[in-house]
Amino acid sequence: MERWLARYIPNPEWRLIVVIAAIFSLLRVVTSLTMYWEHALLAKELDFWPFVHGRVVAWFVAMVFVVVIVKTTNRFLIERLSWSRIIGIHLGIAVIMSLLWYTTYIAVMYLFCQIGECKMDQEDSNFLAWYLQNFNALFILYLLTASLTYTYYYIRRDHHHRMRQSKMEQQLLTTRLMALKSQLHPHFLFNTLNSIVALVEIDADRAKNMIADLSGLLRRVLEYRDDHLIRLHEELDLLQKYLDIEKVRFSEHLEIDLEVESGLDDLLVPALLLQPLVENSIQHGFSAKHPQLRIQLRIFRQADRLFFVLTDDGKGLLEEDPVALREKGVGLRNTFERLSSLYEDDFRFEVKNQEQGVVNFLDIPAQTVPALV
Repeated sequence: MERWLARYIPNPEWRLIVVIAAIFSLLRVVTSLTMYWEHALLAKELDFWPFVHGRVVAWFVAMVFVVVIVKTTNRFLIERLSWSRIIGIHLGIAVIMSLLWYTTYIAVMYLFCQIGECKMDQEDSNFLAWYLQNFNALFILYLLTASLTYTYYYIRRDHHHRMRQSKMEQQLLTTRLMALKSQLHPHFLFNTLNSIVALVEIDADRAKNMIADLSGLLRRVLEYRDDHLIRLHEELDLLQKYLDIEKVRFSEHLEIDLEVESGLDDLLVPALLLQPLVENSIQHGFSAKHPQLRIQLRIFRQADRLFFVLTDDGKGLLEEDPVALREKGVGLRNTFERLSSLYEDDFRFEVKNQEQGVVNFLDIPAQTVPALV
């Protein structure tokens, strides 16, 4: 039903209002028919059209208050108030709203009866007596509307959370496979093994270290646990293994500077975030006119934000439009989608040309382990 309604009513809040209106309409029809047949069976006199007129007015007034209640309750969900405050506020509003509900009904009925020829029921005209008699029904209708609103939004929130979790798991798996594929790429593997062979006879220790780095890098990617966020020092450890291999491969042609502010080791970052970005800089930085490449990575914190600035002095980007870059580059697109899944709109990721080379700028929330508990 949700999908069917979504085709015609895009706004989820108004979809909920339509559903509640349908429920209340059904209840109104059932109670009206019950009252009508009760009068018929007991041979009581019932003015049909005034009876229908009163029920229709009551329905329209109820729908106005349903909209108000749904929007008010949704505001409480957005504000994320404590349950004790929410219950207290709802009880107070229920009393006030039921009074306003009936007052509005009486006012509308009185207005219609002044314009037309209808006559108000005696029980309707006795405001205080009717209100006290029907207070429990109005009170329950308010709580029912609020409860349906909470149920609807919590079901939507749970569904959104499960879909988001599934999407993040798929994106993490894609990232792991991409990282593994890049390390198993024949060109990368051939050059790495060729470098190891060349080092065996002239520097056996460096050759052993390179084998260990390659083995460790492949093992870390293969055995990476399914955590979407890991500590920064773990991410930097994997990046360092990759950089050690690349520095041997490119020798003096590649210079890499890491500048990490102290005290950030335990901050949480997306797993396999930095290695694809650095790899992208290496792959696209070198050219015939740029045989030397210098890459600099700065990581620092300001207040509750964590910043990454990755720059290179390579050949630069052929395409500067950020949307087009994400569409063309699988790695950049995957990084952007993962960041969107993890942080929604609470991040900034830019890749653009600078005076010489390219700059990658990333701004994410500075989270620690307790923030996830």
